Amino acid sequence: MGERVAGVLGAVAGAAAHPALHVQRHAWFRSFGSYASAAAIGLLGVTLVDLARPLAEREPIVLLGAVLVFGAERAGAPPIALICAAAVIGAITTSVARL
Repeated sequence: MGERVAGVLGAVAGAAAHPALHVQRHAWFRSFGSYASAAAIGLLGVTLVDLARPLAEREPIVLLGAVLVFGAERAGAPPIALICAAAVIGAITTSVARL
């Protein structure tokens, strides 16, 4: 089926997926997946903190804005509203910085 959709690469991906579907039935694989996903989320958190530390020292207002956007997103604000608000705030701060 993969070769009909994406040629040779699709056929290779389809052939590689077949054994993975068989392995998913085993309980040890499902439990490994839950622990691996938790480890990946932890690694992303550590990376986020490591990247945010220099930003907090250099541009704390950007970090504050990121926290506010994250909070608004978690509260249910529509993504298009967040994008429009960011564009407006960016335009205002740029024009104020030129004065």
